[in-house]
Amino acid sequence: MECPPDRQVRVAEDLMEDSAYFWWDHVSRRRVDTGPMTWAEFRVLFLERYFSSAIQDQKYREFQDLQQGDISVQEYLDLFLSLSRYAPSLIATGVDRCRRFEQVNSALKAERNLLSGRTRQLDAGGPSQGPSKRLSTSGSESSGGSRPSSPYSDL
Repeated sequence: MECPPDRQVRVAEDLMEDSAYFWWDHVSRRRVDTGPMTWAEFRVLFLERYFSSAIQDQKYREFQDLQQGDISVQEYLDLFLSLSRYAPSLIATGVDRCRRFEQVNSALKAERNLLSGRTRQLDAGGPSQGPSKRLSTSGSESSGGSRPSSPYSDL
């Protein structure tokens, strides 16, 4: 939701229900002489009340220890983005974000390539229909049963 900065606190207030509304009513009545509250001030108070430092620390550690494991790259990406907001110091600069995210992005590309390769293979009749013809890295097809040249054959 896009909201001008001077309306953010008011919009948040309008969305509050039940105990959150009563808490906010109490807080705002105590602030009579201090002027309108900024979004940053509101956020600090709200998080202190509804998101304890223990939970914030737990989310920070979850982000710090995040590993893909058995989940898909897309699920890992979603977790990365969701948990990264709890660890801003770990991704404080663009360089830090790039370093942390580079592995996720590379894995996502590899997974997409793998999945698209499987789709093409199934469309072509699958592996049970005989060997597939692949182009060599030199750009020519192998012929006469000889193996295509490898860029690593000189090693």
